[in-house]
Amino acid sequence: MFRSFWGVFGGLTLPYPEAVYTALGILTLIATVGFLLWVWQRARRLEPEQYLFHNVRFMQGMLAFTWLGILLAAWMRFMLVAPAAQGRYLFPALPALALAFGLAICLWPTGIRHVAAAIPTGLFLLCAVTPTWIIEPAFVPPASLRYADADWEVRRDRTGPADEHPSMLLSAIDLPSTVTPGQPVRVHLQLAAVARPQSDWALFLHLRDRDGNIVAQFDSFPGGGLWPTTQWPIGEERQERITVSVPAHVEPDAELVWVFGLYHPGHWTRTHWVDTEHVGPINRDATPNELFLGTSRVVQPVAAEG
Repeated sequence: MFRSFWGVFGGLTLPYPEAVYTALGILTLIATVGFLLWVWQRARRLEPEQYLFHNVRFMQGMLAFTWLGILLAAWMRFMLVAPAAQGRYLFPALPALALAFGLAICLWPTGIRHVAAAIPTGLFLLCAVTPTWIIEPAFVPPASLRYADADWEVRRDRTGPADEHPSMLLSAIDLPSTVTPGQPVRVHLQLAAVARPQSDWALFLHLRDRDGNIVAQFDSFPGGGLWPTTQWPIGEERQERITVSVPAHVEPDAELVWVFGLYHPGHWTRTHWVDTEHVGPINRDATPNELFLGTSRVVQPVAAEG
């Protein structure tokens, strides 16, 4: 909750460096202790019967912090029902939290209090550099590469929203000849835009048995979401490096089939493959809207010596 309150980006996958959270933690601790001391000092100066009738400003402040207490109680109740500690649940209390920090600064000696302006300045600078420092580098598309391995199989399979106007080309593949139960396996695909795609297609890769049952699969936008197909330069070839985990229960010596395709993630409509050099269904689930790539044989894992 602490980290996501101050800043975790990319769907809670891009944190700040530890040093930033350490500095923010020290700042939070100072503010919390200072605010509690301020409340204690103010409360000591007032008689109980004066709270409501003779110090309205104090009670107005307590009302604001009561709102913070209600949110904290609601958050704790939520955590008991569905544990998901996220700092955004406290964002509605930001005015009260800012006021608490300001009151904490009131206890600082006058000489040090003048330096307090460095705190909002520092927080502003942190916000200003975060997009280019933390967020942008994580979302830079990987470099486009051309295949150079002689073991790659050259393909000329085209697909698109209509047979007569294909927009994407599968130009090369690299499949493993064997897979091992319980182990990950890497597949390489090379795609290119032969015309301007009208949609941001998602891709799927299935590893199936001979009966058409999916043994393992991978679904994603190209480039892990960093290569929207509507932004592909025409003719530029790009590689997909896909890792699929083979289940441990797969029978040895079985022959598994690799099937690939593109689909629209909004309505799950698959593209239709045309001009393929590999015609004819390989298993009973083979259809024109998916592409047979090849097969891999299941082998037993090598036993460790000793």
